[in-house]
Amino acid sequence: MTSARSLSPDTRAAAGSEPRPSPDPVLRQTNVGRLLIRTFDRFEERVVRGLQARGYADFRPSDGGVLRNLDLDGTRVSEIARRAHMTPQGIGQIVHDLERRGYVRSRPDPTDGRAKLVLFTAAGRRLIATGQEVNRQLDEEWSALLGSERFSALRQVLSELIAGTDEHGCPLLSPEGRIPTHAEIGSASCRE
Repeated sequence: MTSARSLSPDTRAAAGSEPRPSPDPVLRQTNVGRLLIRTFDRFEERVVRGLQARGYADFRPSDGGVLRNLDLDGTRVSEIARRAHMTPQGIGQIVHDLERRGYVRSRPDPTDGRAKLVLFTAAGRRLIATGQEVNRQLDEEWSALLGSERFSALRQVLSELIAGTDEHGCPLLSPEGRIPTHAEIGSASCRE
C-alpha cells in the first residue's frame, strides 16, 4: 500500500488529503518577472514594427532571438542558443532563414571546425544600426512617458539587477551579503 507521504504533492491534493493551493490572481499579473516579460513583449513589438516601417518588411520577432545574441565579431550557434535559452537546432533554423534573407552568414569556426560561427553581413549590420535608431526613438518616448529622471532610474535599476545576478538570475552577493559593486562582479560567484 502506498502511503500519502510517498505521493507527489499534486496527487495528495487531488486525492483530497491536502488542501489544494490557490494561486493569487493579482500576484500572477503583478510579479516582477511577469511585468518584465510584458514590458519586453511591448518593447519587442515596437522594435519589429519600427524595423518593418523602415524597410525591413521581412523582419520577425523570432529573428531577434539570434540577432540580439550575436556578437559583432561573430558567435557560435551553440553560444547563441545558450544565450537565447533555445536548442541549437531551433537557433540553426532561424540562422538558416536569416542567411537566406542575407542578414548573416555562417562558416566553420576557425578554432573548432566542428562548430559553426555566425557573422553579420553588411545588410545585417545595416539592420542592427536601424534597430538602434528604433531603440533610441523608444527610449525618447518612454522617457517622455515616465519623465527623464524616472526613465534614467529605470535603466540604472535594470543595469544593477543584471550586474548583481548571474545568467540564471542568481544573486551575486559580496562576502558581506550585499550586491557587489561593478568592480567586485568579476570575483563574485553565485551560490545555489
